[in-house]
Amino acid sequence: MNIYCIGIGGIGVSGVARFLKHEGHTVFGSDLTKSVISEGLIDDEISVYFDQSGKHINENVDMVIYSIAIANDHPELMKARDLGISTYTYAEVLGELSRNKKTIAVSGTHGKTTASGMMYSVFLSNGKSPSALVGSLMKDFGGVNIACGTDD
Repeated sequence: MNIYCIGIGGIGVSGVARFLKHEGHTVFGSDLTKSVISEGLIDDEISVYFDQSGKHINENVDMVIYSIAIANDHPELMKARDLGISTYTYAEVLGELSRNKKTIAVSGTHGKTTASGMMYSVFLSNGKSPSALVGSLMKDFGGVNIACGTDD
C-alpha cells in the first residue's frame, strides 16, 4: 500500500509512518520544515517533501494520514479528497493499528513518555518484545519514537 502522511515531521505521525514502513508499506509524506525527525525519516528511506502544494498526491496513493494540525483547506488534504483517496487522522490510524493488539495507553498531562518508556523496559527485561510509540525520541529506541516488536 502507498501511504502519504501530511505532517510527517510531527512526533505522532512520524511514529505511525515508521511503523507502517516496518509493516511493509511504502510510506512518504510532507512537512513544512526540516527537522531532526524529518532528517531521520529520510535516513530511514522514507521520502519527505517540504512542498505541500498537492503535487505529490496522485492516483498511486492509497491512503493519506494527516495530523490534526492540518486544516480542512490544506492543499494536499483537499487534493486527496478530490481524488477519492481515503483520508484518516493520526488518531484514527493509531486506533486501527492497536485494535487487534494488547494495548496499554498512557494519558495525562505530565510523564506519559517517561512512563511508557519505563513500561517498555519492564516488558523487555521480562523476555517480551513489545511495540511502543511514544511522544519523544528515545535513546533506548535507537533515537526514534517507535520500537517495533514481535509480540502482540
